[in-house]
Amino acid sequence: MEKFCRSDIARAVACLLETGSRKAIVYVSPKQTVKATLRLRPRANARSVELVLTLGRPNYAERLFIKDCLAALEPFPVKRVQLVAWPKKRS
Repeated sequence: MEKFCRSDIARAVACLLETGSRKAIVYVSPKQTVKATLRLRPRANARSVELVLTLGRPNYAERLFIKDCLAALEPFPVKRVQLVAWPKKRS
């Protein structure tokens, strides 16, 4: 298994908990990502937070983003954490 920096993991989890987003992605290299994902949308009376931490190779959407970063000559690791918002409710 590949080694990941604790700072990358902490950055993903901290950004996820601070912003209330659904997913926080840290791009470590073109072949490695760190993702923190909330399982359920937080409620006002929630006592705990459950999240999933995924370390490893990027999925299809993330590979497209990496391809765009490489085309724009963005250096790795990418400085900003990519946040994915919760989907909008249909009315």
